[in-house]
Amino acid sequence: MSYKLILRPSWPDMHGNLSLCHLERGTRDLQSDCGQTILVCLFFATVIFHLKHHTTSASKLPLALLCSIVGIILSPIVLFILFLCGIYRLIARATLYTMYSNYQGLMNGADAYWSLEVDSSKAVINIIAYVELKSSGFTDLRCSLKKIFQDRLLSEVRLFKLKCLRKLSMFGYFYWEEMEEVCIDDHIRWMDLDTVTDNSMTDYLSKNCNNPLPQNNLSLWEVEVAKHPLTRDGRRLYPVLFRIHHAVGDGMALVSLFLSSFTDNCLSNRLEAIQEKQMKTMKQDTGPTKDLLQVPYQRRRRKSSIFHGDELNKLNKHCIYGVTTMLQKISVVLLAPYVLLSQACYGVDKNLLHGAELVGKKHVGWAYGNGTLTKVKFIKNRLNCYFTDVILLAISNVFEEYYSMYGKPPRDLTVVIPARMPYEDEFNTTNILTNRFTVGMIKLPIADPDKFQAVRRSADRLRTHPDYLVNYWLLKVICTYIPIVLLKSAMESRQATLAMSNIPGPNSLTKIDGNLIHDLVFLLPNRDTTGVGVSMLSYAGKMNFGLIVDSALIPYKEDATHIAQRMVAEIDKIYFCVKDKCG
Repeated sequence: MSYKLILRPSWPDMHGNLSLCHLERGTRDLQSDCGQTILVCLFFATVIFHLKHHTTSASKLPLALLCSIVGIILSPIVLFILFLCGIYRLIARATLYTMYSNYQGLMNGADAYWSLEVDSSKAVINIIAYVELKSSGFTDLRCSLKKIFQDRLLSEVRLFKLKCLRKLSMFGYFYWEEMEEVCIDDHIRWMDLDTVTDNSMTDYLSKNCNNPLPQNNLSLWEVEVAKHPLTRDGRRLYPVLFRIHHAVGDGMALVSLFLSSFTDNCLSNRLEAIQEKQMKTMKQDTGPTKDLLQVPYQRRRRKSSIFHGDELNKLNKHCIYGVTTMLQKISVVLLAPYVLLSQACYGVDKNLLHGAELVGKKHVGWAYGNGTLTKVKFIKNRLNCYFTDVILLAISNVFEEYYSMYGKPPRDLTVVIPARMPYEDEFNTTNILTNRFTVGMIKLPIADPDKFQAVRRSADRLRTHPDYLVNYWLLKVICTYIPIVLLKSAMESRQATLAMSNIPGPNSLTKIDGNLIHDLVFLLPNRDTTGVGVSMLSYAGKMNFGLIVDSALIPYKEDATHIAQRMVAEIDKIYFCVKDKCG
């Protein structure tokens, strides 16, 4: 048996080694703390530099890089939270499915966002149409509308939202619940209006545009028809008010619904589709496949149809959509911190039309722009700018004039400009009623000596900035997975004074059951603390302007109509100015 001699260090040597280890560890901790401190200081220095010089491009690159690093570091935590919310959402969906027989699914994205509303600003889109009847009986119009909804809209699978109620579950998610039976008389009713004039219609809509919808505001639409006509240009026009909750769809989706399913144009399109399908069937029945070799011939054709051009194009589109979606999600992870920080730099507007608590009483006004659409296009082409630039310039001039009436105009306003994601329209065509919008904010110059160039720079900054992309995916993901308790405070915006929306409508006059629609006006709802909404709807060569404002911001109803009318006059003024200078 052999023994190994183990030498143990003496106490002084051991104490010295421990001290050396502690010293090395302390040095490493100090270096790590110094590195973290330097990184934090560098981040805040970059943020301060960006806040001071956020209009210059020199401050954007370092801040964007630092924010991208922060986004990459935080992405595992965010993904883990979304994973937990996803599991919670699956449990909620399964439970609601077993509890309610008429359950039609949880709301996604922007549908849930617009279901977050307060009594002072209900998320209801108001559309006014003026209809000239082909017959003298006004009761025929209401009957025609009831028949259209029953035969064309409520029976369409893609329009299932029109048959649903909007409800909030105990899990904190909004969901769709199909009505047992849609009482059409509750949804299509008469206006409580004895005398119909332009002024009485303005007053009526001001009082009713923020009213709750049927079924204790759980239903999503209603239509009001006037019993008496309005005489204009020798025509007897009956006003029809369409009130649709924004959870049903955005403005573009509603216009698409109007053209594809509501007007008489859709009937001719359906007849053409049916006739084309019948012709194809006749060709197949009388063609060369009707012989003894029919079965094997069709089998060979079915095998080779995979390689036909239509199938390849469809497959190619799906591949492009998948790759585009993946790249956009990666971009959002990298750019979201920078975009959110940049939007926080806007600050909260402090001016005459922002800051007061909204009370829910609205003033509305509208104006018809005969030839305005052509004039805006002329200005756009001559100045080599965008369509929106011309509209923003007119809005800036009109509100500078309004502020000057009551005090000093502010330097600028924060304006919310919604947009629709174009690639979603191209690849997702299965559902007509959708909310595929996104939002961006700009600082609209008001008191600026070189206003047009300032407006153009501000609008160009939004076009080149990733706000639209990031906000779209944040809205789509966060509003889908996060419960309402957390979502309500996270999605509230208090920065903007004004919201602007431009909706392109049909190029020619349309008909409802043979009745000609002469004018359309679109009013977008207020949201959060933004109590001023300016909307444009082009229809049959016209551009009609609408304004909705909370009475806490503009107490006099005449001012709302005056501002809308000034929009048309301002575009005329810009048009003649450009025409005189450019020839």
